[in-house]
Amino acid sequence: MDLFLAIFFFVLSVAGLVLGSNAGVFAGLALFSLQVVKLLREKIYGLIIVIIAGIAGIAYFAFNREWLLLSLFIVIHSYNYWVYQNIKENKED
Repeated sequence: MDLFLAIFFFVLSVAGLVLGSNAGVFAGLALFSLQVVKLLREKIYGLIIVIIAGIAGIAYFAFNREWLLLSLFIVIHSYNYWVYQNIKENKED
């Protein structure tokens, strides 16, 4: 199910970027990186996806001057990074 959701949110984020939909970019990038972290567990690729999605979302919302969405996006991506770190720490125990 995580793979299906990752693909769905990736398509949603690309469609949001192409069509200029703030909601599509917000939901797609935020939830896509979370699904990838859940899929890849503690692998470094999950962290790379979180960073790339975070930079893309921050750049998009800053370029469009959507400051509220930018701040909410940063909070959600901080949570995604926390989930990655939590999974990584639980694997080491």
